Amino acid sequence: MVYRVGQDRLVEGTAALDMQNQKSMTTEISAGFVSVFERLKKSVPSSSCTIEFDLTGTTGSDAIAIVKPTNVKAAEIDARLKLDFGVYLTLGKGTVFELPLKGKRYTNLPFFEELEAICKAVVLGKFEEGVSFVQDTVSSATGAVIIEGRKDMITDSWVKIGWNLFRKKRTVHLTYESYAAPFEASEK
Repeated sequence: MVYRVGQDRLVEGTAALDMQNQKSMTTEISAGFVSVFERLKKSVPSSSCTIEFDLTGTTGSDAIAIVKPTNVKAAEIDARLKLDFGVYLTLGKGTVFELPLKGKRYTNLPFFEELEAICKAVVLGKFEEGVSFVQDTVSSATGAVIIEGRKDMITDSWVKIGWNLFRKKRTVHLTYESYAAPFEASEK
């Protein structure tokens, strides 16, 4: 299902939906987005991370959730909801996963379940990435996530084309810990 935002209505293919349906759909998608991150927060020790939400739509995204772990060896999650596409999910230093609203991009899961499964894997420390830098700017990244219940990794990568083709790059491989790692260690 493809959605495009018109000036005063949401259009599905050629059939126009009225403003009330658009607001209802927008509210449902935004609420589902927030709900994913609230469940994620409840799944870890309370002081293992903070989550910042921006639901104002003033930053180029319709909603943003930034999950910051207190464990410095864990990966940060930056999720940006675009109602006309889905979520741009930046993990760690620079890996980006693009999850369309129709879901099933990396798994056979619907949109919110796929988003939650990837984020949960990161929170559990099941994420690693290779990142290339030109000076201090990320120029490419390839990330791999192991989702609970799957044997294979899901991966995605990107590279900036143009300005960095012939510049000296520094590439690092990063593995991340669980958000709860310091808490697990202190319990032993």
